[in-house]
Formats: sequence, C-alpha cells, structure tokens
Amino acid sequence: MFYSHQLLARKAPLGPNKLNIIKICKEIFNPSIPMAFRLSGILMGGIVIVYETKVKLLYDNLSIPSSYLSIRRINTQ
Repeated sequence: MFYSHQLLARKAPLGPNKLNIIKICKEIFNPSIPMAFRLSGILMGGIVIVYETKVKLLYDNLSIPSSYLSIRRINTQ
C-alpha cells in the first residue's frame, strides 16, 4: 500500500471537512506519513479543483451585487 488510510480519514489533516488550502498543501509537500509521488500529485490536482471552485463561488457572489448596484446607478441618473 502506498499510503496510510489514516491520512485520508475524516479526522485527518486531509479529511473532507478541512478547506484550509494552504495547510493542506503544506501537509502534502511535507507529509507526516510517507506517501507515493503519484498520490501526492493526485491530491494536488484535487486541491487545484477545490481552489478553482472557491474562486468561482467568490466571484459569483461578488459580481451579483456589483451588477445590481451598476443597474441601480444607471436607473437613478
């Protein structure tokens, strides 16, 4: 086995409830339990997907009020 099941457990540093991306990246680069390079590459690819999703959600949440304010500003002039 190339990885420990404890590494990916729910209470582990890389569990599904942890979204601190910086901490997860540090754990992948300097693992407390040895892991294969392929596994670390797959995990980093997953981190990129999670980060991309967080950025898209943040952009969507900020663009809706911004567009509403610009429409409202145009209507008041």
